Amino acid sequence: MSLYAPNLTCLWTLPKRPGFYINLFIKTCDLGIGDCLKIVTRHSSNSSEPGSDRDLQFCSTYYYCTKVHWITTGDAHISFTADNLHESIGFSIQFYYEQACPSVQKWDSDNGEVVSHTNPEKTHYLNNMTCDWLISVSPGKKVIAWFTPRISRQYYRYSYDRVTLYDGLSGSKTLANSTSITTEVGYLSTTSNMRVRFTTDATGHYYGFRIRYSIAENFCDGWKILNASQGEFFDHNDSSSPNYLNGMMCYWSIIAPLGYSVVAQFKSFSLYYKDYVAIYDGLHPNRSLTIGSYDGSFKFQSVSSRIFVSKSNAMLVYFVTDTYIYSRTGSGFGMKYNTTEKFCQGTELLTNDTGELASHSSAGIMGFLISSDCYWVIRVSPSKRVVARFTFFNITSRYESVTLFDGANGSTVLATLSSNFSDTTRDFITTENVLTVHLHIPESSYRSLGIKMKYEAADNSVSTYHSTRCFQQSKFAINCKKPATTSSKQTTPTTTRAVVSSPSLQTTSKMIPETSSAPESATTKKLSQTEAKESFPTYVLVLAIAVPSAAVAINAAIVGIVIHKYLQNLKRLKTPTYSNTEVRDGSYAPETTSAGDNENDYSVADKLYNTTQRNLGEDDYYDSIGTFSQGDPQLSTFK
Repeated sequence: MSLYAPNLTCLWTLPKRPGFYINLFIKTCDLGIGDCLKIVTRHSSNSSEPGSDRDLQFCSTYYYCTKVHWITTGDAHISFTADNLHESIGFSIQFYYEQACPSVQKWDSDNGEVVSHTNPEKTHYLNNMTCDWLISVSPGKKVIAWFTPRISRQYYRYSYDRVTLYDGLSGSKTLANSTSITTEVGYLSTTSNMRVRFTTDATGHYYGFRIRYSIAENFCDGWKILNASQGEFFDHNDSSSPNYLNGMMCYWSIIAPLGYSVVAQFKSFSLYYKDYVAIYDGLHPNRSLTIGSYDGSFKFQSVSSRIFVSKSNAMLVYFVTDTYIYSRTGSGFGMKYNTTEKFCQGTELLTNDTGELASHSSAGIMGFLISSDCYWVIRVSPSKRVVARFTFFNITSRYESVTLFDGANGSTVLATLSSNFSDTTRDFITTENVLTVHLHIPESSYRSLGIKMKYEAADNSVSTYHSTRCFQQSKFAINCKKPATTSSKQTTPTTTRAVVSSPSLQTTSKMIPETSSAPESATTKKLSQTEAKESFPTYVLVLAIAVPSAAVAINAAIVGIVIHKYLQNLKRLKTPTYSNTEVRDGSYAPETTSAGDNENDYSVADKLYNTTQRNLGEDDYYDSIGTFSQGDPQLSTFK
C-alpha cells in the first residue's frame, strides 16, 4: 500500500439534506507524526450542529481513529493536513444519508422497537417532523407498548414536541399523549394494532425516545387462574423485555383439589425498591392470611430456599410495581408450584380393616411445611383389635409429638413419641377396635419429614407377643399365630403329653399331640370339675416325653415309677378318711364318676399342665414327683 504525499491540505464537504442525517464511518486510519484528520459541522464555529455528534480531530495516530461512527444533521466538513517530515498510509471514510423520520413506517412482528430518529439519546431529532409508525401483531393478540428509561423528557421550551399512542390504526382512541411520559409503563391496546405518532415544531429539538412493544401476553396483567396440578409462571417474558414494567398489577390464583394444599417456591427474584410480591392463603387479598410479602430489599439468595404452603386448597400471588415517573424496574420474578401435596389437617376417619396413613403426600421426602394438629381415627370391624406399625418416622423438634390412644381421643395412651423414637419394628396393639393417632406440629418445619403408618385388624387373641419375624410374614406384617409355650429343655419341634388315669379305672398311658385336647376317662372327667383345694388324693400327671426313640425306655421307666407310687398310696387310702371339701358338682366320689359328663372340654391334666408352665418349670414338676416321700400327694401341691 502506497503512502500519501507530504505537505498536503485537503477538504471534503457533504451538504446536509432536510429531514436526513449524514452517517460517517472511519474504516481505516494510519497517520504520520504531525499529520491531522478533522471532521466538523461548521467551519466558522467551534460548536457542532444541534443534533450532531461533537467535532472530531485525530493527529499522529493509527489506532484511536479506526471504527468510528459519526452522525450529523448539518453539513459534514472533512479536512486533512500533512507536513513534510513523516508520511503514512492515510485513512478511508464511508458515508450515507438516512431519512430521519419517514412519513409512515410499518412494523408487523410480535416484538419490536420504535425510535424517534437515528441514534436517539446521542443525537438530536430534527425540527418540523411528523412521523407515524403502524404496529400490527398476530391476529387475536393485543399490543402492549412502553417507553424505555432513557426517553427524551423535553425541556419546557420544547413543549410542542410530543409523542402520541393510539389504540388501533385509525387514531380515533388515544392511549397516551404527552411531552413527558412515564417510562416503563405499559400501554395496552384492545386490538392487534397500535399507531405511534411523533411531531416536532421549528423551535428546538432534543434526544428523542425509544418505544418497545410486544404482544400483551408476554406481560402479566390482571387476574390469571392456574388449574394445572403443577407449573410455573413469571411476571413477564424475557424475550420481550429484560425488565418488567412500572404500573403493573397482577394476580395469579392457584387452585388445588379439595383436601390438597398449594406448594410454591421462587425460581427467580429481582425487584426494584417499592415493587413487591405478596402470597396469600386463599383467594382474597383482603380476607386471606398473608403467607409472605417480599419487596426489592430482598435478594434471591434470601428467598430461594423458602417454600410457601397454603392450609386451604387455594393460593393467591399478587405482584404490584410503582408508577412514579422516575422509577426503575428489575428483571422480575418467577415461581413454580404444585397442587398434588396433601397435608393432614383436622380429623380423618379410616374404616377399612387394612390401610395406611401419612402426615403428607411427600412424607420422607419433603418437610412438613405447615403447622397443624392432625387426628386419624382408625375404626376396624367390631370384635377386632388394631395392630399398627410406623414405616417411617421423622420429627425433629422437641415440641413435635405423636400420641397413640387405645380408643377415641382422650382414651388410655398407648404411647407418646417424640424426636428420639426410631423403632419402626415396634407394634402398637389396641384392646378394642379403635386406634386414634394424634400428630402435633406447632409450626412449619423444613427438617421434620413426617410419619407413615400401616395398620390392620386382628383377632382379639392377638397381643403383644407378636415378633418382628411374625410381623413380616403377612401383607402388613401382622397375621401370625401365637407360638406354643415350651420349656427351656425342649429341643424338638414336636411334644406330647402323658395322661395317667385314676387307679379306679384301667391304668393307661397315651401320647397326645400338643395341639389337641387330652382324651378323658370317667375319672379324668370328674377330676376336671374339682379345684386345686380338693383334699382327695389323686394323681393326674402331665409328662413331657421326647419323641425320639432313644428316650422311650427312660419315659417308660418314669411311668412305671409313677404307677408304683400310686398303688402304694391307694393302699394307704383304704383307711377311712373323710373330706368336707366341696366341689362345684357336689361331694367327690371317685368310684361313682360319670364317664358321660361333658361339662368341660379340657381335663384337669390340661389345667395342671398350663398351671405348671406358668408357675413351675417341667424340671420342677418332675422333681416334686420323684422326691416326694412323706404325706399324701395332693393336687393342691401343684400350684
